[in-house]
Amino acid sequence: MDITGQKFIRAAETDDEKLVVCTQAPGMDIETQPHTGLVYWSDDEGWCEIGLANGVTADATTTEDGAQALVTDPFGLVHVTDGGNAVINGVTDGAGNAPDAPLRAVRRVGDKVYAVGVERQAYMRNKGKWQMISNDDVMTNERPVAFQAIDGFSNTELYTAGWDGEIWSYDGSNWQQRQSPTNIILNDIAAGPDICVAVGLAGQIIMGRGDDWQMVEQDETEEDFWSVRAFNGAFYLTALSGIYELKDGELEMLRDTDEEMRTVYALTVGPSGLWSIGLQDIVLFDGNDWRTIGQS
Repeated sequence: MDITGQKFIRAAETDDEKLVVCTQAPGMDIETQPHTGLVYWSDDEGWCEIGLANGVTADATTTEDGAQALVTDPFGLVHVTDGGNAVINGVTDGAGNAPDAPLRAVRRVGDKVYAVGVERQAYMRNKGKWQMISNDDVMTNERPVAFQAIDGFSNTELYTAGWDGEIWSYDGSNWQQRQSPTNIILNDIAAGPDICVAVGLAGQIIMGRGDDWQMVEQDETEEDFWSVRAFNGAFYLTALSGIYELKDGELEMLRDTDEEMRTVYALTVGPSGLWSIGLQDIVLFDGNDWRTIGQS
């Protein structure tokens, strides 16, 4: 298929190495015609169309077994696909109630999938069924709050990052707020082999686990960071100017935007490597080499 004019929003790579990409279709206004275009790419088939889905994209990940991509819109409408027709499976609290505030992120951790959002909402998908895991101790209307992202080391050690620099942990039963060294919005969080990194506005990077969270001091940039992933022994961060690498506490620019990677925003990791999803560019990094997969 021709991907000219498509705007790339998010993506997730399945275990059989299909990259399912959420797009904004050319000629369709997202405000008046809210939609998610679903396409996929594989080495064998190139670019293939799946179809149009209702709702705009909030985030994407894979299902619990890694066999399919799972795409959610801000209000819990979920589409699940392995490259064929998408099946709808909405986020609910277990009693059939959809989220009452926007979702921000969805992430597979271990053998479960988690979705989080505004008002510190959190949901878990286990064997295809959703349930709410946040409670009155976490959700509050005292002031505007949100979980922007979630990741973890296991289903009993998860961490969220969000507004006001908040860090919360979840052990599978209980939530606990952790002391954060910043009050700046944190946009994303990633768990590496033994530590988490959260990134946010104004070049903020914090690193930690459990009760110990510290600011990563760096003078490379004051740009906003939008996405972070752990890959191949390091953490990778995106700003609009390019992709940074954080290794052994040191930050450096790994790749500036250029003609082969004009746009950068979201990162995702799959069997093929680290994927950069920009509005007009999809680039794959295998730990050594860069490969431009698609440009619109």
